[in-house]
Amino acid sequence: MKNLRSNIWLPIILLPAWYIIYHNLQWVTNWLIDSVLGMKQGAHLTEALRFFIFEFPKVMLLLTLIIFCVGIIRTYFTPERTRKALEGKKTFTGNVMASHLDSNSVLFMFSHTFISGFR
Repeated sequence: MKNLRSNIWLPIILLPAWYIIYHNLQWVTNWLIDSVLGMKQGAHLTEALRFFIFEFPKVMLLLTLIIFCVGIIRTYFTPERTRKALEGKKTFTGNVMASHLDSNSVLFMFSHTFISGFR
């Protein structure tokens, strides 16, 4: 029980930090390009650098969140629990349910939801 209590604080602290970083990424990118580097706005190099500095951390943050969520789901759906859920189902129904419990399906579901939802 002590191990569970000590492990639960990390996500509680990191998820709000993730949210703050993600939603301030555009502002930080603009500040870095315009103020710190002093690059001329509208130039091809400036906009390419702005795109890279904004998009790379955004994709990495989304990937981190997706992997975290899939990890939580995979710990909840153990193989024994999956077998029990699929037990006694017809072949077609069992295959459909098993494909939805597969980690690749879960990863696609979360990536599509998060990427399209945060635009």
